[in-house]
Amino acid sequence: YSLRWDAGAQFLGGKGWEAGSSDTYSSTAFNSADLLLYGVTTSEPAIEYFIVEAISPRTAAQLAVQPILGTIDADDGVYDVYATIANDATPQYWSVRQSARDGGVITPSTHFASWTALGMPAGAVGALGLQLVAVRNEEAEESGSIDVTILNAFNVRTFRSKVSY
Repeated sequence: YSLRWDAGAQFLGGKGWEAGSSDTYSSTAFNSADLLLYGVTTSEPAIEYFIVEAISPRTAAQLAVQPILGTIDADDGVYDVYATIANDATPQYWSVRQSARDGGVITPSTHFASWTALGMPAGAVGALGLQLVAVRNEEAEESGSIDVTILNAFNVRTFRSKVSY
């Protein structure tokens, strides 16, 4: 798939996967958008979750005012964990990789189990709905684009992307 955006745009777009599956990917580095696994549960209340592999400066600044609830060792890295509430009162769970990367494996079940151990009601996460490898931006500081190629072989999901600004 391809995404193109103008400065000032707000967006979340990507390629969907079977909810809860582990995804292997590779991509180029991101400067002004987040590269993440995004999902939402079908439980009540619905929970949005973000497993962030590369974080934009804007999102990093928004999370910097939140307390870090713990850390998760997963997929050859360490993630900081946050919980926030969206404007519509939807709970949001975040795992943000401390060292950005542009390729590897994301294992959502590791994050779900860790959130539960940290006292976040991840039991609701068991009712997985939408899940996608996505590019997200609250307000793009500059125009840009991404081209992503999906490669599926032996149930391993891989994507390659090229970002330009």
